[in-house]
Amino acid sequence: MNTWREVRLPADLCQAAEERIKGTGFASLEALLAFVLRELTSSSGARLEDHERKVIEQRLRDLGYL
Repeated sequence: MNTWREVRLPADLCQAAEERIKGTGFASLEALLAFVLRELTSSSGARLEDHERKVIEQRLRDLGYL
């Protein structure tokens, strides 16, 4: 059995996310957030972070910061 915790998020962020999930397979904002958190904490999440880091580093190089 799962236990639940509450998370506080800015209302405007929640509203924007709810608008974006209309017509998708996500029944609620909670379902979307659970999916995202599962992806981020899975082993494939580490690969995603590495890819994101590379993209960010390239953007910083392009801007002259690196």
